[in-house]
Amino acid sequence: MYLMTPDEAAKELKVATGTLRRWLRRGEFKAAKTPAGWRISEQDVERFLAARHTGQPDTDDDDAGGSGTGARPTPQAPGPGPGPGIG
Repeated sequence: MYLMTPDEAAKELKVATGTLRRWLRRGEFKAAKTPAGWRISEQDVERFLAARHTGQPDTDDDDAGGSGTGARPTPQAPGPGPGPGIG
């Protein structure tokens, strides 16, 4: 079993090392604290990714009730400002 340093694991996860270290301090990421510092197994990285995986953006056009375009509605522009002489 290969144990990674936080720097190596952060590269695998494509996050900043500081982010990974914060997750470690908060207990959000499973790892072993050794005299040499945190060590993270490849399996723990894979488990973390699997637990947080949200999938890729939906491009199949099979979303229930949606328009199928993936587009979001355009926000409405604000109405006219106060009338003349107000303000």
